[in-house]
Amino acid sequence: MRRRRARRNRNYKRIFGMLLVVLFLAIGFLFLRLRNGEKVHPQKEYAVSETVAMFRQDDVLWADDRIGESQFTMRTSGCLVSCIASAVSTQGLEITPGELNQIFTANSVYDTEGNIQWRVIEQIDGFQLEVFDGAKEAYLQSCLEAGKYPIVRVRVKGLGNYHYVLIVGTEDGDYICMDPLQDELTKLADYGDRVYAVRCVWYGEPESIWQGNQGAVELESKVDSQPGVDAETDSASDVEAGAAPEAETYNFINADGDTLATRIKTPEGYSRTEAEEGSLTEFLREYAVKPDGSPVILYDGDEKWNQDAHVAVFELPIEAKDLQQCADSVMRVYAEYFWATEQYDKIEFHFTNGFLASYNKWREGYRISVDGNDVSWKKSAEYDASYETFVKYLRMVFAYAGTLSMEQESEKIEVSEAYVGDVVLKGGSPGHVVLVVDVCENEQGERAFLLAQGYMPAQEFHVLKNPLHEKDPWYYEGEISGDIETPEYYFSEGSFKRLSYLD
Repeated sequence: MRRRRARRNRNYKRIFGMLLVVLFLAIGFLFLRLRNGEKVHPQKEYAVSETVAMFRQDDVLWADDRIGESQFTMRTSGCLVSCIASAVSTQGLEITPGELNQIFTANSVYDTEGNIQWRVIEQIDGFQLEVFDGAKEAYLQSCLEAGKYPIVRVRVKGLGNYHYVLIVGTEDGDYICMDPLQDELTKLADYGDRVYAVRCVWYGEPESIWQGNQGAVELESKVDSQPGVDAETDSASDVEAGAAPEAETYNFINADGDTLATRIKTPEGYSRTEAEEGSLTEFLREYAVKPDGSPVILYDGDEKWNQDAHVAVFELPIEAKDLQQCADSVMRVYAEYFWATEQYDKIEFHFTNGFLASYNKWREGYRISVDGNDVSWKKSAEYDASYETFVKYLRMVFAYAGTLSMEQESEKIEVSEAYVGDVVLKGGSPGHVVLVVDVCENEQGERAFLLAQGYMPAQEFHVLKNPLHEKDPWYYEGEISGDIETPEYYFSEGSFKRLSYLD
């Protein structure tokens, strides 16, 4: 009898413990899901126009239209374009999402993966915009006070994927929205009354809507309600093993270090993994970094708007055109490594359409001819093994390869298997990739990683901070139980991948 009672008590304790774990994870999920968002409620009434242009991104007239030269369509990824079309149409321009998409495509508003480059929109006659830094109630009010309609990033049903809606006024204490996935006007309350970004586009004369807007975002990812696209989820489980050591008094940065390995120290109790002579690991650890505190510079010489995401900047060359973005930077690292170690036969990358661009063939004098989706080699030059010709080859690769093609050149791996040269990758739009540039281990064999990225617009390759502990840039195996958050992107579970380049 006592044994049965004891077993029951143990079972109860076990069940209770499991429920506590589930509850903790649920609370953590909600916290991370909702952070960076601003809870908003209108402070005054703004009349809803009777002529709001109601558009659906999946309208049969344009649903299957591609967004720029990307692989994505208005049906799956057209909410932001539809909101812009509604905003300018309600103000008198009268343009459909399909027509606006064509204008944006013709004026190169989209990058190669379908992301909107806001600065380019301003170059189109009559189009004006304000891109706010973050999400605040005051931004919404300033737009509405100026007679403009703010476009806001929300989460579907408050907790789902990112989506864009257009706020067109207020009614009975609620913001009223045009949602390009609904036939009727909706309330912001349907999305939890929480916004994650604010944009305003109008057609007419330029105006300064918000005097205090100082950190304008230059490029906006086309995050949408596309199935499987979810840019922010939980990555901060309460983990004992493999989690970050206390970093309050430990300085990870050696300001005098001039290489990756000498600049960034390993955590206490961790040591860098062994690196074979001539390996990619050795190449990256010995790669030069710019002086401590250097800003990340864009391809055009300007400083990147966000200087709070990095701890070090590589001396990796960057082209003077907006080509060397995220996937391109990873390919550049591999290409420079293979070039430096004279492994020329390994310098080859697939274009998005599957065409294999081989450097060996390029230096033999063959050049790549692109006619729409038809790509072929043509002999038009003499043999040239110079570095300048190598760089010209890379420029061609950067123009026609990206995260979509990189996805096809990779396979999934477990976090515990990750090593230098592996990537955290989301192919497509919003696509992004970061590179594992260093690895260390503790005595238990638990790993920690340094991650580095290029991004959009094209910018210098830089080592990322870890948002979970800003003073410590290492990403710990024990902290990565599912999704992974970097300063400027959220990757879903299963994003650690191994590229085929070293095969």
